[in-house]
Amino acid sequence: MRRQAAILAVLALVLLSGCSLLGGEATPTTEPTATATATETPVPYPDGYSSDGVTNATAARAGHVDGLLATANYTLGYNATVCAENGTTRVTLLQSISPAEPRALSDTIVASGGDRGSQAVRRTRYYADGTQYVRVQRDGNTSYGTINGTVPATAFVGSQYVDAVLTNVSYDTATRFERANETFFRFTTSSIDDPGALLSDGISPDEVASGNVTLVVDRDGIVQSVRYNATVSRDGRTTRYSVTVAVAGIGNTTVQRPDWAQAD
Repeated sequence: MRRQAAILAVLALVLLSGCSLLGGEATPTTEPTATATATETPVPYPDGYSSDGVTNATAARAGHVDGLLATANYTLGYNATVCAENGTTRVTLLQSISPAEPRALSDTIVASGGDRGSQAVRRTRYYADGTQYVRVQRDGNTSYGTINGTVPATAFVGSQYVDAVLTNVSYDTATRFERANETFFRFTTSSIDDPGALLSDGISPDEVASGNVTLVVDRDGIVQSVRYNATVSRDGRTTRYSVTVAVAGIGNTTVQRPDWAQAD
């Protein structure tokens, strides 16, 4: 539990920490004939991106998927909240992945509360050696099971969350920034053109009262974070959506077999 809390804190920092362009002042020289300091060439946009946003969704998707699969390990977090007038539903997912082994630990919690009471279901899955070990916790009861079959590493790169913001969003601005001596690119928009792809089927653009999307990509094309929020008004009711996705712990994630997921 402590390790999960620590990873979640890192993911929160990835999404919420302030970032600024780093720069320095030129140091004067005592030589009157000093040569001019060479200007460094800016890091180019990764494949599929430009100052106009996502220019080739196929290339952008490949950069994210191939980039993550080439790492030794990483952590992916997903958090979605839907606040309606009759209640709130929250979905949180935390995955630890080691693509080369392959091995993964996935922990999902779906919780809801409102006029009809509250409930929560937690499903934890451990994948290794062609077997999926499953633990389900609901209403104070715990059950266990196994499913045979290999799950490909591509199932853990977050494509279901990333694809929507690569193919259905027109970005307004692009910003290059530095953090920990690494270059990142932030793309933002203050509108949601296709709410059905990002929020829920059946929602039309004119029902979105407000919304915004932020996408952060590293120089290799790995999507570091996705964040979008929207307020939807339909049939006289207001629903607020908030979604965040983040990648963290690249090369520093340990995928451990839980005590309950033991082979026969």
